[in-house]
Amino acid sequence: MLLMDALERSLRNSAQVASAAVVPQAIDDAARQFYLHHEFVPLAEHPRKLFLAMATIQQALAKRK
Repeated sequence: MLLMDALERSLRNSAQVASAAVVPQAIDDAARQFYLHHEFVPLAEHPRKLFLAMATIQQALAKRK
């Protein structure tokens, strides 16, 4: 799946750029629902911006292997 590949790349790169989360901005409600389905958490002040912590990504990828 394209999303899992992007999350895996983000996790690998987080060591060099010290990122704490992936933060997409959903273009519409369908996209927002897609991210919510994949356990992204909406930001309270920006409902279409969501985040997924690197620690959560790391745990999810560890379960897949």
